Amino acid sequence: GIRTLMFENLEHVRVIECYVDTSTASFVGLTLYTWRNGSENLVSLKYRSRECKTSQQFATCNFGGNGSTTASAQAVIRDLKEGETRTFGCDTTYFDRKTRTETYRTNVTLPYSATEEVLSTSQSEQVWTSNENTSATDTWNGTFALTTTYSVLDFDSERHVVDAVSVAAGASAAFALMIVTIVIWTCRRRSSTCARRRLRQNRPVPAQRDRQQMELPPIPPEVPREVAALPPEGAAPAEYRDASSSDYLTPVYKHSHPTVTTHVAPLEDCENVRVVECVADISNGDVVGIKLYNTSMKKETLVSYDMHSKECVTTATLASCTISNVTSTLTAKVVVTDLNKEETRKYTCEVRHFHTKLWTETYNVNATVKSKGNTTASTRPAETKKGVRMVPVNSCDTVRTVECTADTSSDDFVSLIMLDMNNEDIVSIFIRSRKCKTAKQPAACVFNEENRAVVLKAFLTDLERGETRRYRCDANYFDRIAWTEQFYFNVSVPTRGTGSDRPQEHSDQALPDRSP
Repeated sequence: GIRTLMFENLEHVRVIECYVDTSTASFVGLTLYTWRNGSENLVSLKYRSRECKTSQQFATCNFGGNGSTTASAQAVIRDLKEGETRTFGCDTTYFDRKTRTETYRTNVTLPYSATEEVLSTSQSEQVWTSNENTSATDTWNGTFALTTTYSVLDFDSERHVVDAVSVAAGASAAFALMIVTIVIWTCRRRSSTCARRRLRQNRPVPAQRDRQQMELPPIPPEVPREVAALPPEGAAPAEYRDASSSDYLTPVYKHSHPTVTTHVAPLEDCENVRVVECVADISNGDVVGIKLYNTSMKKETLVSYDMHSKECVTTATLASCTISNVTSTLTAKVVVTDLNKEETRKYTCEVRHFHTKLWTETYNVNATVKSKGNTTASTRPAETKKGVRMVPVNSCDTVRTVECTADTSSDDFVSLIMLDMNNEDIVSIFIRSRKCKTAKQPAACVFNEENRAVVLKAFLTDLERGETRRYRCDANYFDRIAWTEQFYFNVSVPTRGTGSDRPQEHSDQALPDRSP
């Protein structure tokens, strides 16, 4: 966002600050500018290279640190005249596979009276979500994109019910609970103007006696609870989309406690490979996330999925997340390839819920391999700094592990992405945050600290004999412009046997595409 501050109690000097949350892995930099005789840059910040550039104004940059994830750029404005209004803007730049910019603007007026304590500053608005016909719901949707919001409650004093919207699950319902937010409590009209006006008034919270009347005891986990208001006749049933979809879900009108199941099974004909699954029922709309971790390795998180951000995050373990449209379930699974003979490993599944408060369900499951010999799934880095290769998994004739490797020592390296023949992401990694994101295909990210190489791994289990598929790896860079190196490769399974028909480690590698 963007905001205005007073400089050292000097009434005619203002500080314009542009700030951004740097926890977003694709954040590149920001620029603070003004309009006078055209657009004039005041200060620009490049986050990865820690560069701060200014011009004629005194300016500074703060890159965060010491636990802070906020970066900011400030400019001191000393030439404002009484009664003058000047517009300032802030552009925050992000880069995944293409450049994306979010813009914030504010108007600053120096009052005629020199005794004014604060100057007249308009509310910061997101230009990229602005709409003249914006409703109250649309206004809140802009906020959801920048914050971790679980739900919004709209209180109706005439019906004495709460209309609840779950942001995490995209579900809405009405509950006979006296739970209100002070913004909606003091705002009767359903309009964005009313909502903004109440936000600026900063009303005090209700009296303690009123709050006690509104609060209800938490619902016991073992007792399902039906809602007070049911959907109208002919309402559409719940519809669930793929985990990578950004669409909200169709409203769900009842709340009960979901069921969670865990499952361990061998992978097809792979004797030493185990698949550990955690399945949660999300038909009630209050599931906000799922996590699967290894309790034998000091509670190491293997895979997690967040319903709000719709991201499946994994580490060096092959993992995936799927949402079933048929069964209304969310599944997190890991592929265990490094179990030794007679070894038993314990895994724990956590499912997080949010209705009136945040609570967690926990389930344990054991994975054991009882077979001859040890598995030797490939985890070694590729010999080349950039490229791809295929490695068959022992005792699995039709299963392939595909690896894509890149050198991350360059300061302008941003991300590495593996895509299938439909240009859909299989697995991606942002180097700065080291957040490894996957979807339905089991995948992982492995870092080599010695040579600063990163390896993306995908586990292909649905290849038919004689079938050939085409995949691609994109290495993305951003310095002054965005450019990408692309590597194409084919994956195939021989018609019979595995001996001399094993695929080569490198195949069909294309020349780099450095177009912006």
